[in-house]
Amino acid sequence: MPKLLGTAESSDIKTPSLIVTSGMLAKDPFPAMFSLATCKAGQHSLVHSLHKEYESKGVHCALVVVGGTVDEKMSVTNPRNIAGEIFELFGRPQGKGQLELVLMDPEYQKHIQRREQGGK
Repeated sequence: MPKLLGTAESSDIKTPSLIVTSGMLAKDPFPAMFSLATCKAGQHSLVHSLHKEYESKGVHCALVVVGGTVDEKMSVTNPRNIAGEIFELFGRPQGKGQLELVLMDPEYQKHIQRREQGGK
């Protein structure tokens, strides 16, 4: 973080960023993956705390949450789209950073809805 703060102080053009990728388990845990969900919840809390502390100091801290399988066949969670969305997130000017970007694939959203309806 000291290097990111140094960059923020020395340039008004560049926005140093700490961008962390995650999955939906912090927001939508389930019993079979409890330990991983706990780690992701901690990661979520850490990035939110870093954002609160450092956004006003010129360092953009953000969380990219990928909901679904990362695969070329997916409409939202394909590697090219994820990279483009992260690049856009990174390119925002100082003080205009977005804390959380959720990329939810429609197929994953349907999976969640089916699960919530009891598998119907």
